[in-house]
Amino acid sequence: MLKSPSILQRGPYREGHLGLAKEMAAEGTCVSGGPFNPPGSDVPNGALFVFTTKEAAEKFAAEDPYIEGGIVTKSTISEWTVAIGTN
Repeated sequence: MLKSPSILQRGPYREGHLGLAKEMAAEGTCVSGGPFNPPGSDVPNGALFVFTTKEAAEKFAAEDPYIEGGIVTKSTISEWTVAIGTN
């Protein structure tokens, strides 16, 4: 969950956050990720990332500057079964 004026406070952490996600994508451990917004809003109120393993998700959560900086105040790791498409 994103802390409420987090969009304004994320600046110092954004490069590290995106850098970690891009690094893990290049390694093949982050499949996809990004913020989601309420309909009609440009302000994110959460995000979803898909990792190849639970360990990769845990690594991201442990190293994400948004979490370390208090921009993201809650994260959840859940397993997902692909029912349609490929994984």
